[in-house]
Amino acid sequence: MSTIQSWLSKVFHRSPKEYRVLFLGLDASGRTTTLYKLVLGEVVTTIPTIGFNVENFTYKDHTFTAWDVGGCDKIRPLWRHYFQNTQCVIFFVDSADRERINECEWSLGLLLTEDELKNTPLLVFANKQDLPNAMSVVEVTEKLSLKKVTDRPWYVQASCAPTGDGLYEGIEWMISVLDNQTPIANKQSISPKKAGNRDAKKDDLDQILESWLEIEDNTDDEFIAALEDYTLDNWDHRTHLRLAWIYLTRHGRREGMKKIFSSIKNFIDNSPRARKTTFHETMTYFWTHMVHYAIEATKNPTKDFKGFLLMNPQLANGGLFLEYFTKDLMLMKMESRKQVVLPDIKPLPSIISSTKPHSQFILPVVKKQTLTDAEFLEKFEEKSLNQWGLEEEIRAVYVCLFMKGRRQGTKLVHSGMEKFQGSGYNLTATYFWIQMVWYYMCVEGIDKVAGSEDPTSTHVDFSTFIEKYSVILDRKLPLKYYSSKVLYDDPKAAVEFVLPDKKQLPSIIPKK
Repeated sequence: MSTIQSWLSKVFHRSPKEYRVLFLGLDASGRTTTLYKLVLGEVVTTIPTIGFNVENFTYKDHTFTAWDVGGCDKIRPLWRHYFQNTQCVIFFVDSADRERINECEWSLGLLLTEDELKNTPLLVFANKQDLPNAMSVVEVTEKLSLKKVTDRPWYVQASCAPTGDGLYEGIEWMISVLDNQTPIANKQSISPKKAGNRDAKKDDLDQILESWLEIEDNTDDEFIAALEDYTLDNWDHRTHLRLAWIYLTRHGRREGMKKIFSSIKNFIDNSPRARKTTFHETMTYFWTHMVHYAIEATKNPTKDFKGFLLMNPQLANGGLFLEYFTKDLMLMKMESRKQVVLPDIKPLPSIISSTKPHSQFILPVVKKQTLTDAEFLEKFEEKSLNQWGLEEEIRAVYVCLFMKGRRQGTKLVHSGMEKFQGSGYNLTATYFWIQMVWYYMCVEGIDKVAGSEDPTSTHVDFSTFIEKYSVILDRKLPLKYYSSKVLYDDPKAAVEFVLPDKKQLPSIIPKK
């Protein structure tokens, strides 16, 4: 048994009366929403699963341990460690995503060739039946080539995870099969080729994770003490992940980020082990963000660092940053070493939780670009700013409103924020900042010249404005008007304006 499997057996011991089921499927297919609908009986705000979620739910005196497995292709080679003792595979299909149905068929076909899943019953949820143009059960069955599957019982159930429609009908089928299962004669799988032919690079990730789990760690307090007095024995990728995990779990993102940056800088400056190391602002931020994202996205049953690694094996891949940054920007450009820069391939995954505002681009203090407001506006429209934080967000609102006026500026802010923040974009939060900036512009009387034919001739620059109204630069300001539940947990707030539930937004009375 591998080290990974050994750890899994210790952490997730299953009693004889429990069934172990595996939730699989492409990203955004509804796995996690379904899991928590079954566990909690309600819809919860979810973020893309990059590791694993593990929960228990009970239905009609049957207890199920459900593994919700993330779909990142970089960690798929590690899935085989989680196949052992699986008694049913539940595969999720976004029935409205016709463009990726062939990818679903391919992924499912590979899974069905795995020796450890041979003869395992297969339940397919044809999910999102509430969406327009959703494929029917008959069409999903045909597209997945399920009629060719003869080595196991299978069933396709139409479902809608948020409402719960179809979920328990699928579970009923699964129970009937598991309670009355008889051995099925071994037959050739869909493909005679084993899905285990993996290249060396992917096996390397497997080996790295196993070696990391075998390390005998000192206590977290001893680790931090050695970090702070510069006596750590190792200064490697695992060490960086561990210090980020400790500081973030103990202090939260804002304070934890500061401690991570200062601790790494101090260690590099004072430890002979890191003498040849150069501090890299963007790389440090990237790994800190990914650790924070993993903390929010996955459940850690052991609540220690090894449990965190076990649930997030993708973090063992030291080249993970290349999915977001080009090699040239991250490793060759001096600017990325001296200040945090935005990724040039795709945005970093956004973080949404019940206790924290969205923090996709909450950056540490860095050296700012020296840009005029006109230059800033141009780069904002081009999405070419090389840093992004709350101050940049407020400045974008200000320059759009000042240069373009209230009506056109508001449209420009929303379209620009949506591009910058990707899946972290929240329409209600964006409107809140527009309203607050415009309020103080009215208080100052700046609204009278905003959007004029030549706004530069009467220009009040952002630095002058924000110096007087620095109260706006408070990330917690929205929570004086909105509860976190309304602003960040309600999916409706992300796509349409929702009124505040704590107190009314300030009335805008133009200065006479």
